[in-house]
Amino acid sequence: MIGFIVFAVGSLTALVAGIVAPANGTIILVLVILGIIVGAININTTEIVPLLIAAVALI
Repeated sequence: MIGFIVFAVGSLTALVAGIVAPANGTIILVLVILGIIVGAININTTEIVPLLIAAVALI
């Protein structure tokens, strides 16, 4: 539930920020942090191995 709430807040923030201040560095930083939180919260135990493989492939 927390992941969905953070996702909704991030989506709303992205929509408003894109209209009001599209080049604001602070808003971009907040959206990046919210994205990391949503990604970390929504990882299931069945997704751990593919996540690790993808991380190794990116490195």
